Amino acid sequence: MRICLATTHYTPVTGGISLYYTCLSRLLTEAGHSVILLTTGNGDHNADDSIEEEGLFTKITLNAGYQRYLRYYNAYFRPDGYAAGKWIATGMAMREWLVKNAVAFQIDLIETMDFGGAGIFLKQEGLPPLIINAHSSALQIDQYAPMLRDDHLAVIQKLEQLSFKYADAIIAHSPMNQSELKAMGFHQTFFSRAPWQLPGQGNSTRNPHSNHFLVVSSLQMIKGAELMIRAAAIAGKTVDSLRIYWVGEDSYSAPGAAQTSDFLQKKYPETWKNQFIWLGPKNREEIALLMSQSSAVIIPSIWDTFNYVVPETIFTGTPLIMSDKTGAAYLVQEHSLATLFKAGDAEELARILQHFTTPGKTDSPTSYKSVAHYFNPTAIIAERMHIYNTVLTDRAQPDMPEIKNGLQFLSTYINPRRKIYYWLRKKLKALIRPDFNKLGH
Repeated sequence: MRICLATTHYTPVTGGISLYYTCLSRLLTEAGHSVILLTTGNGDHNADDSIEEEGLFTKITLNAGYQRYLRYYNAYFRPDGYAAGKWIATGMAMREWLVKNAVAFQIDLIETMDFGGAGIFLKQEGLPPLIINAHSSALQIDQYAPMLRDDHLAVIQKLEQLSFKYADAIIAHSPMNQSELKAMGFHQTFFSRAPWQLPGQGNSTRNPHSNHFLVVSSLQMIKGAELMIRAAAIAGKTVDSLRIYWVGEDSYSAPGAAQTSDFLQKKYPETWKNQFIWLGPKNREEIALLMSQSSAVIIPSIWDTFNYVVPETIFTGTPLIMSDKTGAAYLVQEHSLATLFKAGDAEELARILQHFTTPGKTDSPTSYKSVAHYFNPTAIIAERMHIYNTVLTDRAQPDMPEIKNGLQFLSTYINPRRKIYYWLRKKLKALIRPDFNKLGH
């Protein structure tokens, strides 16, 4: 089978979604399937598309065409925000390439991300069936951690709604997320265990420091950034040596789309850099060392569709404290290394930190075997092939008039009036704002 994975996140980009597509590509090709990895570049506007081939794997990076669409659609939106122009441009550039090349490359299926809604542009007559991978959409995030209400959000949520509605299948990687998507009316949602390849060895040497804990995640509100610092502030009143180390990139997920690090530092000045220490991004070797020195790893997420930190932590024999709205919690609910707390409850998390002890909760002899057994490549591919074959058997021609009608809402945003407004706004800001570089300040 030949599968096209259309994604903006792939190695060397960091994060769970990039890891997902990297692992999925390897597992599919190792099982004898062909993978076309279709992604977008962010470099030279005049660069040609690039093609890299290695055995059954082909990576295609869209450059000039994507940049052309990006310039066009960005002109209709305020800069920054949730990048509606980027997601429209991504969908349009990928559709353009697929329309020209899907037959020549003999693509059987297309899989793409949910966030941003670019998938709806890939639901096109003459293209292979479309599968949406349910990583974490703005539609769902907004229910748990309210996002900034602006034109960007309105557009991408509508695009996501259409992508989910018209997809031939949606794949969720936790029973929790599958249930939630079905409750939203997307009954074509399947469950399949997440693609993951185990590291070389488990149960590395641990030398935990008492009351030192680690969070590995981008610094986002929905990932529990404020919840974690609140719990640290409470627990820190009675635990003098408490240290919560947070590893990951910053975000603009605080109220009003403010930078999360600035928000936390201003709201919790006594806890910031004391009980709660944000370290920024670290590489895998640095994270492994921090994990070996921690009493436990914490996943304080308000809501998480899966989270690779769960198997990664259990694999090493490290204790894990996690919220019950972490999708991957289903893997470890009865595991001796895992402690669950109610999502959003800072006081319960603080109590766990105050009374956490490592004896009996470290170096579980079954941790490596249990994770290795569940993430067996044969089982992962078998589940996925069942979904792929179901989609190919049940495929139907898309109702293009209905889809085009659904996309008509874009004319509210893509029109000359808005383009002129944002062009003038940009020119006025350039005239009014002092140019400190020229002044030598």
